[in-house]
Amino acid sequence: MILIPLASSVEIIGKDTLQRGETFVVEVSGNFLSNIQKSDISFYRRHLPTSIADYDFIKIDNKYYIYAKVNLEKIPDNYSMIISGVSYYSGTQIIDDEIIYNFTIVDNTTDFWLYPGALITEDNFSIEVQNLQPNKITIEINKKDNGWNGWFSNFFGSGDENEDTQTIELLSGEIKNIDFNLENETGLREIRFSSENTEYYIPVYNVYNPTIQEENITETNETQNNETSNQTNEPENNSAEDVIIEIEVTDENGTIEIVPVEDAKKRTCEELNGESCEDGEGISCTGEIFYASDVRCCLNGACEAKQKSNTGKVIGWIILIVVALIVIGFLKKNFKKSGKKVDLLKVGKKR
Repeated sequence: MILIPLASSVEIIGKDTLQRGETFVVEVSGNFLSNIQKSDISFYRRHLPTSIADYDFIKIDNKYYIYAKVNLEKIPDNYSMIISGVSYYSGTQIIDDEIIYNFTIVDNTTDFWLYPGALITEDNFSIEVQNLQPNKITIEINKKDNGWNGWFSNFFGSGDENEDTQTIELLSGEIKNIDFNLENETGLREIRFSSENTEYYIPVYNVYNPTIQEENITETNETQNNETSNQTNEPENNSAEDVIIEIEVTDENGTIEIVPVEDAKKRTCEELNGESCEDGEGISCTGEIFYASDVRCCLNGACEAKQKSNTGKVIGWIILIVVALIVIGFLKKNFKKSGKKVDLLKVGKKR
């Protein structure tokens, strides 16, 4: 019980010991009043500001995944990541204390780095890896196909049954892009990359849209038909047009802009003139949900509070009225008893 007040209302999960060159990946969860921005994140060596190469983050539902490549030149020492300037709930209180995550960089070089350390995808994707060792290494890649148990579970072991496994070899200093196919189900996925001395769990939010996938198949078929047609000697006057997947974005003046999905995914929700509707807070989007570069974004609509039932209030008022009537009746009964007239003559005769 003594430990309960000490428990942080913001939870950070990740490795507390890193090697030089390793990719830093942490999961941050909490009930934040506003979205964390990249400018809110900073790194320190002891008490002095420092840099950890390029760093970035994505938000999946109500969790933030912050990732960065640790420079090979970093001095082995104690470091910290600090998130400042954001407010969050601690019980019923709103606080804005700095969120601090401590970690140590040791005097070893990791086997390999990878990038990005987390991503949201609506299409096939790739993850870049590089061998940092002076010799050839083998990397094993595991992807579960029996449901994904959650990023947190991997730090405590989640079993290896029914895993889709492949291995790749990298020469010293070699860089490769590892390709993955989009799955036909929306949800959080994890991919495990491991070598003899290094291990990563990379969260991937797989967004499956059957309509978009069918359009992609149509586009591929049309391209293949064009290529086949161009290979023949027969003249062809008509050619299939490239299919570009687009979305409509309405600005404040009501002007509709047609934006290709690939371009829209690079913009922030604010740039798309949308709103961020946080899940689990009784708020829903009246328009279309789209994954912008920073958050889940509500386009061509608004974030509105879901209507709540008034049944509880009605029952409460009925109970209150019944209690009031009982109290009033009780007071009237006792008032009549205490208000009875006294006959002084009868009292005198008795004496």
